[in-house]
Amino acid sequence: MEVKMKRTVNRCICIFGASLLALTACGKKETENSEPVEVDLDLNDEDKDVQAANAGEAAGANSEDDMSVVVTGIEGIWGTAHVPQDIRVFAEGEESLYNAVIDPETGDVSGYQQVETRQIASVEKTSDSEGECYKIFMSEDDVIYYWYPDRPDDLEYHWEPDGYSASDSLIRQAGATMDDYKIVDTTSAGSDAYDLFYDFAVNPYEFEWDGLYHDRYVYDGVDYGWKDFALVDLDGDGNEELIATNTDGENRPDAGMQSYLIAYCKDGKFAISELADGVASAGGYRGTKCYLPGRGIIYDDSFSAPYGAPAFCIYRLKDGVFEYSEEGYLSPAFDYDYPECLEKGEWHVGDKTVTEEEYKDEFNRLTDNNSGIALGEIEYISRDEMLDILSSHDGN
Repeated sequence: MEVKMKRTVNRCICIFGASLLALTACGKKETENSEPVEVDLDLNDEDKDVQAANAGEAAGANSEDDMSVVVTGIEGIWGTAHVPQDIRVFAEGEESLYNAVIDPETGDVSGYQQVETRQIASVEKTSDSEGECYKIFMSEDDVIYYWYPDRPDDLEYHWEPDGYSASDSLIRQAGATMDDYKIVDTTSAGSDAYDLFYDFAVNPYEFEWDGLYHDRYVYDGVDYGWKDFALVDLDGDGNEELIATNTDGENRPDAGMQSYLIAYCKDGKFAISELADGVASAGGYRGTKCYLPGRGIIYDDSFSAPYGAPAFCIYRLKDGVFEYSEEGYLSPAFDYDYPECLEKGEWHVGDKTVTEEEYKDEFNRLTDNNSGIALGEIEYISRDEMLDILSSHDGN
């Protein structure tokens, strides 16, 4: 069973897409011989095929060499710079990702759980302010590594989906082997979705997901996390997703913010998304997450204090995870006082500057005229009630 976990974050930055192109060029050179040079252009089909093949080999030679250098150079086990460390294993052009599993009793790392694999799609030899490097494009969209041969034990990771940017550093674990790591069997909970949902409802912390750790929700002997549950078919495929939350605002890490874990299970893949909405006690976020029934879309309708500048984000279900896809916002003109700062501000949709009317039209188009159902208004039930429902399904 494949288990895939990703973080969902709220950061906005423009990105670039990149692909590796093999180019050939023909330069024009003057000679002292003024006589025309005869060129036989009357090639038969076989000659043309040979000529094309030779040209293709010449164009791709450097790419193949660069790929070989990278595949060999980064082979081995790498650990993330953040603590607790996740590990990444490169072998023969494939990357295996393992996330640390946190023991809910001690908060320590109890093992590592494989979450996904990626392949090196292409490489590009280039240089930047830090020196000569290789850009390594992975099979998963928007994932790029930077590897500098003059410091071969460091890898820079960049995840740049449309509108977001995240980065991390990887450090080679010299001399390490997979025997040094306890790998958690991700199939032990069973293959049935409701089996997994049952175990997830009993203890979500056994299903570690990226960016979220036990001590964020459990401290001073109290669990401020997941107490309320609902089954909802968010994408209309006939398979329900399990949503976990805490509706008790008096017993949350941030009373004004309500977090949601959305557990997805289909075709042997188990994945978790984390989203939140409400009124942040720190920062200016004020927003509501809504889902469009049967569409696999969740959107965030928000504004930021102290000026009340509106914004929206769209999240689409992809490979079991709700990932950011589109955004819009008003950027205040901070040289002016309120409310003139809003009146003179710039409206944006993605990386385009638009009018206020265009902003509203795009928001209405993406959200079916703001017709979604707020995640906070779903009818949730207690853990015990949900366990009774889950256990009533075949396979439990």
